Amino acid sequence: INTARGHRLIVQGGKDGYLYAIDRQNGRIRFRTAVTQIHNVDAPLTTEGTRFCPGVNGGIEWNGPTYSREENTFFVNAIDWCTTVRVAPVAELEGKKGLPWTGSSQLRHPFGVQDSTSAGWLTAVDAENGGIRWRYRSPTPLVAGITSTAGGLVFTGDLRGDFLAFDARTGVLRWRYRTRQPIGGGVVTYRAGNRQLVAVASGMHAPVTWKLESPPAKVVVFGLP
Repeated sequence: INTARGHRLIVQGGKDGYLYAIDRQNGRIRFRTAVTQIHNVDAPLTTEGTRFCPGVNGGIEWNGPTYSREENTFFVNAIDWCTTVRVAPVAELEGKKGLPWTGSSQLRHPFGVQDSTSAGWLTAVDAENGGIRWRYRSPTPLVAGITSTAGGLVFTGDLRGDFLAFDARTGVLRWRYRTRQPIGGGVVTYRAGNRQLVAVASGMHAPVTWKLESPPAKVVVFGLP
């Protein structure tokens, strides 16, 4: 993107919980903004266990940030879900035929033991300096797509199935619709016959990673009367 002050950037969210802005001309990192809690990421692994955040399932997932030219702001979803990993002797490690083997001695926790609680963050980041303008804390991980509009709204969804619209400038929640299916897919806005519509993919069956049971997915489309 090109910011309001003319900075030419590539912007990417990482699993490490940071939003990166990289200068397109020289490849240097212009800013790096933490959008989750960052804890123990450089700590050594021990036999007693090392807890680190944002965790294996934490950070910024497959859906990247959106940019609002009107607000000169990035908006990005992220997840806090801390994980504990411990070092064990090779003799204690077990595998099972037909299942992926990650080196874990606990087949039910192939990538470490995750905290019993998790949360999500929607963060508005200044496109020029990486400063945080506002944040929204979600009771569930936020893995869905996120889309900003020229009308000053930011659309996304959570794993409870709530489709959400925020005021891009203030972060105030303006509207909510319960799709009754977890939302982890894309959010798009488009025009059809001089009418603006917004569509969201609702439904995500992920019993292992996200502890979710979901019926078949659907696309839900919204528009003003």
